[in-house]
Amino acid sequence: MKTLPRIIIPAVTLILIGKIMSAAPVGAQQAPDEIPIYPTWHLMDDEARRQFTAGYIFGHREASALGEVVVEYLKQNPSPSAKEVEKILAHYRLTTMTANQLVPLIDKYLSDPENQQQSMRVVINNLNRQ
Repeated sequence: MKTLPRIIIPAVTLILIGKIMSAAPVGAQQAPDEIPIYPTWHLMDDEARRQFTAGYIFGHREASALGEVVVEYLKQNPSPSAKEVEKILAHYRLTTMTANQLVPLIDKYLSDPENQQQSMRVVINNLNRQ
């Protein structure tokens, strides 16, 4: 159960963001810190676009899984403290890195056969603890 708060905060954050975004009009302005996709998209060939989109879909599935954990946790603990929820944000520290920085760390981690059956979420979480 100690890892549950590490999952709950990002999931709660995602749920709250989802609620806010679902209330916004479909053509709403993007946040000022969002990077437009077109400059990268138009440089990719069809295969690269499929790979990129597959990764994007995978990210949504991971977020959905976290959301389900959060919903279940909130059912069991209707009033979690803000500090309890904030602890999970540490999970995202590595995601501020670039792919060029993160890929070698993932490669090294996955070179251990004991780690090769882990999901990306678990890999990132474990790298974050190192």
